[in-house]
Amino acid sequence: MNALLEQFLSEGRDLIQESTRGLIALERMPTGDGVALVFRAFHTLKGSSGVFDVPPMTRMLHAAEDALSAVRAGRAAIDASLIDLLLESLDRTASWLDALEAQGRLPADADAAASDLIDRFRRLVLGNADTAEAPTAPLPDDLPAYTAVERSTALDLLRQGDAGTGAFRIVYDPDPGCFFNGEDPLKLVSRLPGLAAVRISPREDWPAPENLDPFLCNLRIDLLAVGEEAAIRHAFRLVADQVRISAVDPEILGPGPALPHPPADIVQAVLDEQRRLLAAATPEGEMAGRWGSAATAAANALRHGGRADLADAVAAALARSMERRDPAPLAKSLVHATRARHPAARERDVPSSPAQPPSSRPLRVDEARIDRLFALVGEMIVAKNSLGWLAGRAAQPDGSGDIVRSLRDLHGTMDRLVRDMHDAMVRIRMVPVGQVFDRFPRFVRDLSLRLGKPVDLVIEGEETSADKTVVETLYEPLLHLVRNSLDHGIEPPEERRRRSKPDRATLTLRAFHSNDRIVVEVGDDGRGIDIAGVGRKAVQADVIDEAQLAALEDAEASRLIFTPGLSTAEEASDLSGRGMGMFAVRMAVERLGGGVAVETARHRGTTIRLELPLTLALLRIVTVEAAGRRFGVPLDDVAEMLRLPEDRVQRIKAQSAFAWRDQVVPLHSLAGLLDLGDDLPASPEARMVLVVRTEDGVFGLAIDGIGDRLEVILRPMDGVLADIPTYLGTTLQGDGRVLLILNLKEILP
Repeated sequence: MNALLEQFLSEGRDLIQESTRGLIALERMPTGDGVALVFRAFHTLKGSSGVFDVPPMTRMLHAAEDALSAVRAGRAAIDASLIDLLLESLDRTASWLDALEAQGRLPADADAAASDLIDRFRRLVLGNADTAEAPTAPLPDDLPAYTAVERSTALDLLRQGDAGTGAFRIVYDPDPGCFFNGEDPLKLVSRLPGLAAVRISPREDWPAPENLDPFLCNLRIDLLAVGEEAAIRHAFRLVADQVRISAVDPEILGPGPALPHPPADIVQAVLDEQRRLLAAATPEGEMAGRWGSAATAAANALRHGGRADLADAVAAALARSMERRDPAPLAKSLVHATRARHPAARERDVPSSPAQPPSSRPLRVDEARIDRLFALVGEMIVAKNSLGWLAGRAAQPDGSGDIVRSLRDLHGTMDRLVRDMHDAMVRIRMVPVGQVFDRFPRFVRDLSLRLGKPVDLVIEGEETSADKTVVETLYEPLLHLVRNSLDHGIEPPEERRRRSKPDRATLTLRAFHSNDRIVVEVGDDGRGIDIAGVGRKAVQADVIDEAQLAALEDAEASRLIFTPGLSTAEEASDLSGRGMGMFAVRMAVERLGGGVAVETARHRGTTIRLELPLTLALLRIVTVEAAGRRFGVPLDDVAEMLRLPEDRVQRIKAQSAFAWRDQVVPLHSLAGLLDLGDDLPASPEARMVLVVRTEDGVFGLAIDGIGDRLEVILRPMDGVLADIPTYLGTTLQGDGRVLLILNLKEILP
């Protein structure tokens, strides 16, 4: 894929998101600024598509732009039908961008799909008028503006052409605000096939200099071209309302009066004109527009002259001028461009001051390179752990004390370096959760219309950042939670009215930092969770029995909704009701080392809180042994490590337990839980016990031994092992062996 197409795909998807957000906002509160914002996004998307051979996309976006133009002009109103159609055009554009990326071309049905959408736009907003094919006023057959040489050129092209080739006169009156729309009339003309002659003149008499607006286009472009009429009309398809095209009788292409030609060096003429513009006094409020216009005109002229390097230098100089609020850097860049194009002019020009240092600019880095650097950090951490292991070996009786000290000093240095490098890399990988939140306004709008439940979506804290892997993983859990809120939590309008609630419900997506974690909440003001109903469903599904249910507090009972196969819906639908969505939420969050909490009040609403690590890069663990095997346990789950004498272990019914900090704690064998050995065999000595705290309570975990505390890179389980909940993932030990990291929330009963 070439770089230009790759940039178009990336920017196109950003524009689609921007347009979608703008349309959703317009539906809630139509404003002129909102319409202008959406119009600019559609116009930029259409203009960018014109660079590539994707006529169906360009035609469809042009029709959407015409519809928005009608809204801006007051000929049409923003309503649900128009919003639906505009959103559908964005969906179609997104699917075509995917096809371009995968196959390098649009689907076979693209033309038919575009025509269908265009017809619907015209029926809804524009009536039956075909603006792209509107009849144009005839042009006179006399050609007084063209020289004998130009007429002769046109005749030669006409004789060399195939059947169907004709001569045409085109009068192009660019829109006065075309520069603000991102249009370049001269660039458009330069692409015209069979161009034989060009004449440029003012459309209206130039006003006095003090009344001249340099940002308005006051040009009339008169063209003589030879080719097929369809090809010529296609070249002007995006500005069809600004063009008149008329066939020319070949017999009148005879000799004519000689007229003066344009300047020999039109590029230099453009540069000189922009320098004069910059030398004039500029009001404070017009600096950005005037300097930007001068830089754009100069850069376009330089690119036309084959000097893209000088055009880029002019663009950089504009940034410096805007930063300093001084036109000098931009003016000097135009002087430099003149000298570079005409070396002999160097002696005549006034020497410029030393070049200014380049201004800082955002750097767009390929994600693959960042991931590679991140992998290198992981390898450094493995090397650091290897040093720690070697230091431990050297400390044995046959080792040397000097080696031990040197190794430990080196280990300390590497530890500091790795922490610093890791911190820098984590900052690079941090992205805002807004890139996930932005996908939900459209989803909520469409689903609320489908369910007949008016809903306002409130988004808070979208600038909150976390590791990109954490943010990307959030989408699926949030999708389940939002869908459940709309389907189960939020009541129909008639039920809300009976409870004195407003017809429009409120659904909130909120994100914020809490210590070294990111918290994401999904809340609604709906009917809340029926705790008693959840308990009955759990008993019917044999998840718990009546006695266990009676012992649960409401907060614990509400967590039963995360049990696989348990649903409070009376019947399953294509949206929910199968009892797997909330289980998938819990598994996705716990796989990242996070947790889920529920707050609910009957008839007042529900908030589900996802608490996740800011980064998955480093995990603090302690190594433990059980049945002759070594495992890793996350230190965040360990409340205390202790030696427990045998006389402190008691049997309560069929469960071993011990007293710890004024509470009775059940005791389990890690080997037994993993089916690696007997459950708590008798021990003549004190047992090694981890006191583990989970969302379900406090437990004791009997182990055979405790090893090192480490900071490790966690590698998630993949392939056929990806869905095994017992393990969070793996890491490499200092001796090169793979260490399994346990998910204590899953292995404890």
